Amino acid sequence: MYGGGDGLTPNGWFTQNAEGRLHVVGELQPNAFGLYDMSGNVSEWCADLYADYRLDSKNKVDPKGADRSDQMVARGGNWKSEASDCRVSARLPVSRDWHKDTIGFRLIKLNP
Repeated sequence: MYGGGDGLTPNGWFTQNAEGRLHVVGELQPNAFGLYDMSGNVSEWCADLYADYRLDSKNKVDPKGADRSDQMVARGGNWKSEASDCRVSARLPVSRDWHKDTIGFRLIKLNP
């Protein structure tokens, strides 16, 4: 499952359609919830500390992240990712000082 849809091509940037670059938000169609770029373009920087949940039986359902880790979690894929890595369940460990054009965070403007 992708961020608000069943397919990636109409609303997410990844290796097959990104033309080798990061894109401005809103160039593709929004997802089913009206949100843009929720899959692909940049991986989402998360507050969770990284842990391999396969090795941690207590965190199998609704995992909260590790108690201690040198790495943070990045979710979903980015413009350099294959489509299968752009799912919302895809998790990658990243160092706390990661500074690349493949990771970011999501801002949503709410209309009053």
